[in-house]
Amino acid sequence: MCRIKNILKEQAYQTAFEKYRNFFFRNYFEKNQIKIRPDSIYPIDIHGCAEAINCVSFIDEDKKYKKYADIALDFTFKNMYYKNYFIYKIIKIKRIKKRIKISYIRWGDAWMAKALSEYIYRYYKEPIK
Repeated sequence: MCRIKNILKEQAYQTAFEKYRNFFFRNYFEKNQIKIRPDSIYPIDIHGCAEAINCVSFIDEDKKYKKYADIALDFTFKNMYYKNYFIYKIIKIKRIKKRIKISYIRWGDAWMAKALSEYIYRYYKEPIK
């Protein structure tokens, strides 16, 4: 949606993008954690965490939403990073959290590399003069 808005520069796409962005921030972030679905925190998987970082970083052209990217990044490293790789998933059965500590390079680590690249590019790149 963001790319379409940027390419076509039509008001209808800008309006649709703003509605989605507002829905995303209102429904997918709760205190200091991210949610995979608007109605539930669990299951948490690394691909969803990576997409949260990636999406926020990509759409944040004015750098107004960095706090959300930071929440997603902090949450992901605190909960999904284990022994030099990102774990696959955290599930909750009754009141017990279970970490599925499988490393999927394509599903987890590669998507996190993309998300971290987007984050660094958006928030820490030097402007070209």
